Amino acid sequence: MKFSKQNYIVATITTATPAVITSNAHELYADDTIEFITSGALPTGLVVDTTYHVILSGITANTWQISATRGGTALATTADGSGVHQWIKTNRARIEPFVEDNK
Repeated sequence: MKFSKQNYIVATITTATPAVITSNAHELYADDTIEFITSGALPTGLVVDTTYHVILSGITANTWQISATRGGTALATTADGSGVHQWIKTNRARIEPFVEDNK
């Protein structure tokens, strides 16, 4: 099976409690892990190349929130960042095993 190379995707991040990340049609789910890079500075409260966990709260087709830990509380940002912010999903695809019943 051949997998395609993942690319970083542009996002906007609010300065709020909790911070809301927007990226159209992101296809993320609760418990997915992501990391950010930026051409400037991330909003205060977030760190480049740090693993964050997508949480169920506030997830829509275009927005989501993050936590520092799996199942944790949503993170806040306290000051605007600068530059272009990008994210990448760092966990692998969810693949469910298929068990065939030989009856």
